Amino acid sequence: MRVMPTEKDIRNKKQAEKGWILEADSEYPPELHKDHNSYSLAPEEKVMKIELSSDYPDLAEQQRKAGSHTARQKKYVLHYRNLLSEVKLGMRLQKVHRALEFTQECWAEPHIWMNTEYCRTAVFIRVLCFVLFIVLVL
Repeated sequence: MRVMPTEKDIRNKKQAEKGWILEADSEYPPELHKDHNSYSLAPEEKVMKIELSSDYPDLAEQQRKAGSHTARQKKYVLHYRNLLSEVKLGMRLQKVHRALEFTQECWAEPHIWMNTEYCRTAVFIRVLCFVLFIVLVL
């Protein structure tokens, strides 16, 4: 039987083979409200009313936008590494409701390194062509 990870487990876990997606409650301490007012640590998608025109205040459109606030986060879903950075920056973890454990790996790393090498080769070829153009034409 699996046991729910505790805050100690989350804090001690580094990049590992297993990862967690957590559903947790957290809150901002009041002393961080001023510092994090314009960009909070845990943004969430909200439905906001957007005024279309000042001539017709009755007309409004609802749009889903990412917004940030410093209110208490309830049942906020995030990766455990994001939670670690939020706690490190001062948020308080209240409770972990659920956890989903999964196997994680760097599956895109070989592709990223391959593309990086292609870019280096392309820059080298461009510089080589430019030098040959200068030498042969001028």
